[in-house]
Amino acid sequence: MRALFYILFGAACGVVGTVLLITLLPSSGGGNGDEAGGGNARLAFDEVALAAMVTRELQALPIVGGVRSVNVTVNESGLIEVTFAVGSATEPRFTVDPEILDGQLRIEFRETNLAVVTTPEDLSGLIERPLVSRLHGLAGGFEYRLVAIETTHHRLTLEVEVHD
Repeated sequence: MRALFYILFGAACGVVGTVLLITLLPSSGGGNGDEAGGGNARLAFDEVALAAMVTRELQALPIVGGVRSVNVTVNESGLIEVTFAVGSATEPRFTVDPEILDGQLRIEFRETNLAVVTTPEDLSGLIERPLVSRLHGLAGGFEYRLVAIETTHHRLTLEVEVHD
């Protein structure tokens, strides 16, 4: 009876030890899921940073005046929704979709509740211009190629591959 107890106890310790070893040691593949795009540099923006960029760009538009606040929502579906408060009771809103076109960032206009105040290109440019400027700064004058766009956890992450 005592021998059977020692055998079962040894087996249980072996199972627990194996599970701990597999859990704590990194895998031989080395990947942790963050290398999806294969780039070598990343820029990540939360919704507050994106709202600050859009606010600065909105103030440069002569048609839109008196912007009180800007809210940006990054949806996990990939769409970015921008709502801003001006003097009117209804809050203007537009939705854009970041895309990769020939290795470069392209912000595609999707929808808006605005009347014909400005063009869709102007609205998508409110986000595209500052992001492209930051991508050029990240590349530091070198050629780069945008390889991945991730919209998770209310963050927009752009991954680039910089070439010398």
